[in-house]
Amino acid sequence: GIDDLLTGIATLVDQNLLRRLDGVNQEPRFGMLETIRDYGLEQLAFRHEAAAVQQRHFDFFLTLAETVEAQMFGPQRAVALPQLTADLDNLRDAVNLSATQVEQAEKNLRLANALIWFAYFSNRFTEARRWLAAGLQQNRAPTALRAKALWGAGLMAISLGDYASARIELEESETIWRALDDPLGLAITLRD
Repeated sequence: GIDDLLTGIATLVDQNLLRRLDGVNQEPRFGMLETIRDYGLEQLAFRHEAAAVQQRHFDFFLTLAETVEAQMFGPQRAVALPQLTADLDNLRDAVNLSATQVEQAEKNLRLANALIWFAYFSNRFTEARRWLAAGLQQNRAPTALRAKALWGAGLMAISLGDYASARIELEESETIWRALDDPLGLAITLRD
């Protein structure tokens, strides 16, 4: 149970295999040396458990990103931005993993979409464009998911001064929103 988990973490900290870090709002976080991490990944691969653990990692960070996305507006942003920034390496790992897993293309694009406002407010325009481009490459159907990603890619392109690309992406987003008869999506896209 939870007691065994806490005892295990305490033992790893005592043996200097984990180190305690300060998290957002004084929440404890734990990190490990890269060599320890690599050894753990090797053991997971050896036991044929790596794919399952990577999927759980991806699902956890997809849920986190989608939950925090709504907090990017208003006073909650002061907590949401540092929260995602603290997990940026984990988010990058999830996005990079998803770029190689075409079988979960919809979830991959959901993750990239959930990170649009985080990327915008933290000035990670180029990185977000890569995330969105990978998701768009896997998702060609004219869905709301694709329309949102095209809008996000257009927003990042505008932020980088690439107005030609922005126009193409925003026009395709607009076309999809019109075909879906989605006035909210259309209004957001036309705002840019």
